[in-house]
Amino acid sequence: MIKTKTLFVVGAGASVDFGFPLGVELASKIEKTLSLLSNNGSLESELVRGAINQRAKELNLRSEPLFNKCLEVSERLITAKSIDALIHNHSDDEDFVLAGKLAIAACLHVSERSSPLALPHPGGTLDLRKASKTWLAHLFDILATEIPARSPEGIFDNVAFVVFNYDRCIEHYLAHALVNRFGMSPDQARSIVGSLKIVHPYGSLGNLDGDTAFGLKLEPGVFPASKTILKMADGLLTFSESMHVDRNDVERFTAWADRAVFLGFAFHPQNVELLTGKSSIKQAVATTYGMSETSRLAALDDIRSMWRCDLGIENLTPSKCEAFVLDERRYLER
Repeated sequence: MIKTKTLFVVGAGASVDFGFPLGVELASKIEKTLSLLSNNGSLESELVRGAINQRAKELNLRSEPLFNKCLEVSERLITAKSIDALIHNHSDDEDFVLAGKLAIAACLHVSERSSPLALPHPGGTLDLRKASKTWLAHLFDILATEIPARSPEGIFDNVAFVVFNYDRCIEHYLAHALVNRFGMSPDQARSIVGSLKIVHPYGSLGNLDGDTAFGLKLEPGVFPASKTILKMADGLLTFSESMHVDRNDVERFTAWADRAVFLGFAFHPQNVELLTGKSSIKQAVATTYGMSETSRLAALDDIRSMWRCDLGIENLTPSKCEAFVLDERRYLER
């Protein structure tokens, strides 16, 4: 059980445990995906191709201009370490934005279906053993300790999440973990997760049921794969779009929380800007795995400037997310 109102700020580094690429890796994957559209390419490429043809059919337009825009995105990624940053550069070009979003949706869909959190078949049971050595498994155990099985509804009362990733790992895992831990029905678990204070400032791949279910195997040319990739892409937001949609939710959480925990968060300036605002946060800790000493000091300054917290370098840990949650259990339980 967590007794302090705690905001978890989750970045791309926290999704590595579940088979998702970091920003640089995703950019490289997208560059390759879009460069192969004119050939018989990867599964990701074929999913993007099908989605483009579907959009052209729906709007009664030619597909070639959008194919060309995809090739342009691929070419411009040569000098970009992040697809999100590149899309932000070209946020006034609707076709460029759509091409980038389609590639993100296709690549992350393929990551989902090979993730340890993927179900064996629609409606199947998640093999939680495959995720037992992850930060999310350790965090759930902390949350579930001392919670009576007869009344588990308050398990998430003192936590909130701002998730800067498009994947749905947290919601998906928690629903299945609730079923396993407390013996409740999947419907009851989904209802409890539905009350979780969580926001994805850049959107997500969609709902966890129906045609956008986590890890659902979409095959190119098979209905409704093309429509689903389009639906996933349409659920993603650029930085400028997010500033208008979810800023209020983020500020509501920072005003509510007394403590913040950064997991796998790289402190990109635009994400720091989204978090900056009204806050009641008095203490914060952050994982800084792989950061140089100067980058760690810059991250410390970012947290101080965001919320005016009185922090020291001891509040930053070089650990990965799993090791941090495992090692800091006593701190998190407070």
